Amino acid sequence: MRRALALVVTVACAAPAAAATAPVGVDEHLGARVPLDAVVRDSDGAERRLRELVDPSVPTLLVLAYFRCPLLCDQVVGGLASTVPAARVASGVDYRVLVVSFDPRDAAADAAAKTRELLASLSAFEKARWHLVVDDRGSAAAIAASVGFRYRYDAPSGQYAHPAVALVLTPDGRVSRYLYGVSFPSDVIAAALRDAAGGRAVPTLEHVLLTCFQYVPALRRHAAAVAWILRGGTLLLFALLAATLVLLVRRQRHRLGAPHHA
Repeated sequence: MRRALALVVTVACAAPAAAATAPVGVDEHLGARVPLDAVVRDSDGAERRLRELVDPSVPTLLVLAYFRCPLLCDQVVGGLASTVPAARVASGVDYRVLVVSFDPRDAAADAAAKTRELLASLSAFEKARWHLVVDDRGSAAAIAASVGFRYRYDAPSGQYAHPAVALVLTPDGRVSRYLYGVSFPSDVIAAALRDAAGGRAVPTLEHVLLTCFQYVPALRRHAAAVAWILRGGTLLLFALLAATLVLLVRRQRHRLGAPHHA
């Protein structure tokens, strides 16, 4: 059902009033290289260049998020954590995952806390492939710009409007694919890892762009548009199916009850 909805609707949590200023979304930059010399700070507080965290022999899954996010960021990271280990086995391709916070308020301690919270179910073998890092010297903005990831800060709410998307990078740090949403089937991740390992860039044929923005400044209240649209779409589909069945049954009964003429 959600894949069907993805073909016809772009789901956003941001209200029109919030979107009226800086647009939020993704401009796909397939083949673009992330700035490997960008400096970030890891969960231990050490400065690291991106090239130290991107293994030049395997693909990297890149997530741009922020650790204070009340909605989709944890779901994106958690979705990958629950899927990537199986995808690695299915694809036969090793991987790295890099989660970069674009919120300058996030510190190394926040990255460490999120690592413990979101990766608790992973084995030590898998967990060693993950790096949750925070912004340093404005590098997160440069990384986001290089891959076409557009986000915006809303001062009244203290939240960010941003897309829910994971990127797959080739071993040399170029964008191979964009994966939208918060749920990532293992076969999709496995195919993405194989394509990235082979240096292939794959355009997105279908996607649902989930924009994380719970707070509506114009109304000064929280909204949950994503959940309501998905629920509403599901209910609408079932209602249409029920109506179709009722119509078919009535027609069949009418035919059976109609008199036959010689």
